[in-house]
Amino acid sequence: MRPLPRSIAATLVAAAVAACGDNRPAEPDARAGAGDLPDPADLPILDAPPDPFVTFTGASITTPAQWAAVRRPELERLFRHYVYGFAPPAPGNTTVTELAAADLAGGVSYREYEVRFGPAATPPLHLAVFRPTAATAPVPVFLILNACGNHTVSAAPEVRTSTAWSDSGCDPARGSQADRFAIDAIIGRGAALATFHQSDVALDDPRDELTSGVFAHFTIDAPAKARWGTLAAWSFGMSRAIDALLTRPELDGARIATVGHSRRGKVALLTAAVDDRVAMALPHQSGTGGATLTRSDLGEPVWSINLAFPHWFDDHYVGFGDEERRLPVDQHLLIALVAPRPVLISNGADDTWADPPGALRAAELADPVYELLGRPGLVTDGAGAIDPTGDLVWHQRDGGHALEGRDWVTFLDFAAAHW
Repeated sequence: MRPLPRSIAATLVAAAVAACGDNRPAEPDARAGAGDLPDPADLPILDAPPDPFVTFTGASITTPAQWAAVRRPELERLFRHYVYGFAPPAPGNTTVTELAAADLAGGVSYREYEVRFGPAATPPLHLAVFRPTAATAPVPVFLILNACGNHTVSAAPEVRTSTAWSDSGCDPARGSQADRFAIDAIIGRGAALATFHQSDVALDDPRDELTSGVFAHFTIDAPAKARWGTLAAWSFGMSRAIDALLTRPELDGARIATVGHSRRGKVALLTAAVDDRVAMALPHQSGTGGATLTRSDLGEPVWSINLAFPHWFDDHYVGFGDEERRLPVDQHLLIALVAPRPVLISNGADDTWADPPGALRAAELADPVYELLGRPGLVTDGAGAIDPTGDLVWHQRDGGHALEGRDWVTFLDFAAAHW
C-alpha cells in the first residue's frame, strides 16, 4: 500500500438518520458523502480516546434520541471510512436453498443451505446449522465463521465438505476443528450453532489483493481508500447468513449471537455494531481492531497488524500506523454501537498480544453509553469474576490465545442469563 497523500481537511456534518421500518440491517450507505472526511494525516492528535458523547464537530450528545439520530450513525460512518471500509448496502435479494439434511448422533439435527445474494455471479456461502433434534420450539443461534471448512467443525460424515480455499495452516481432516466449536455443549443447552467457511466470502490471504469472493461482484460507491477490506467482507457475509437464519421457523431470529475468536472475534463485534438484528456479541480475544483500545500501548500496534494483514482493513487505516492518536474513533466506540444489546468481551491472561487490559479499558469507556440507554453497564471487578447477567461484561480466564470448550461454557452461561 502506498503512503496516504495529504488533503484539505473537511467538516463532517452529522445528520439524523430515519429509522428503518422493515428491520433491515443497519449497514451504512457508502454513498452518503463519504468523500468529505479528512485524510488521516490531516486529523488532529487526540491523546485520550474520543468521548462517546462529543461528535466529530464538537457537539454534545446528552439524550438517547441524540445518540440514535446523530452520534451512532456518525460513528458507523467514521469506522467505515477510517478502519474497516464501506461494504455494499444489504442487497435485498438473499435466497436460501437446502443442500443437505441429516440427523446426526447425539441428538443433533444438521442442515446445510446455499445462500445466494447480490449480482447473479456472486459466489454463494454455504451455511451449516446444527440444532437439537428434540427441540419443540425455536432455538437461539450462535453464528460464527470457520477458517477451514464446515466439514472440519464436525466429524460427522454427513456434513458436506467445503471446496473453498483454506490456508496451509488448516488441517483438512473431517472434524479437525471440532473442539473449537463445541457442538455437543451447545446442543446440550438447547441452542443451535450456525457456521460458514470464511473463504466462501473472501480469502484470508494478502496475495489475493481483494479480488476473490464477493469483491469482484459489488461496486462500492466510496473513495477508493475507504472501500471494504476482508473483515468488512466477512461481516457482510455474516449479515447475509442472518438473512438466511431468519427464514427458518425452527430458529429464533430474536436470539442470534455473533461469536468469534481472534480475527473472527473482530468480525463478530463489527457485525453486531452494524447489524441491529444481532441480539448479542461474543468477541473472544479479538485484540486490535476488535474490542481492545487502539490507543493502548500493551498489545499489537496498528503498524504491525497492517504489515502482517494489509487486506483486513481499508487503505485509510494504514495511515494511522505510527499515529493511532489521530484516529477519530477507538474501539470502545465500536462496543458502544452494540449498546444496549449484551456484549461479553472474553480474554486470556497470557494473551498479551490481544491486550486484555486494553479491552477492559475499552469496556469501561463504553459503559456510559449503556447507562445513557438505560442499561446497568459494565459488570466486572477487573480481575475476571463476572456476573453473567450484566449487559456489558469483561471476562478473563487463565491461559493463552485459543478458543476452548471452557470458553463456550462462559458464552452459554452469559447467553442463558439473558435469554
